Amino acid sequence: MHRERNDALKEKNKIALQRYQFAVKCLGKGKEIVDIGCGLGYGSHMLRKAGNNVVGFDKSEEAIAYANKHYPGVYTIMDVEEQKIYGFDIGVCLECLCHLKNPKKFIDSLEVKELVISAPIDPNPNDGYIFRLHNLSEKQFKRLLNGWKIINELRQKKYLTLYLKKNE
Repeated sequence: MHRERNDALKEKNKIALQRYQFAVKCLGKGKEIVDIGCGLGYGSHMLRKAGNNVVGFDKSEEAIAYANKHYPGVYTIMDVEEQKIYGFDIGVCLECLCHLKNPKKFIDSLEVKELVISAPIDPNPNDGYIFRLHNLSEKQFKRLLNGWKIINELRQKKYLTLYLKKNE
């Protein structure tokens, strides 16, 4: 787990918090949400505080233990590339896509009607972050989301967060 990096983003740069604030603004309250790649749980907590029912998934046992201790809620250890996510209307997937082996396969397997998703849009493979498997351009990121309609977006330096609805 990359706790030191996640805490630094949360507490110093506030970039990660702004993404979850964007999700709260777009999604409102009273929704059933899956937080895919929830990490330490602070984003799931924000979505819960806004009045939503949230389940957080992450493949890191350490991250889920941290989330349960610091942000009580419902969390499950899950490798989202190995198991299908279903039973939710809305997915939130912030800064997770770039860590997946096959982002397109993951996107295509999602059975949600709405999605808030973010990714770094700096195609430079030498950006210094060794845990990222993919560096996408904005065009590549949006191409992965074929079949989804962009409703709203948040731009932050080299990051893009999109609120999408599934095309019917």
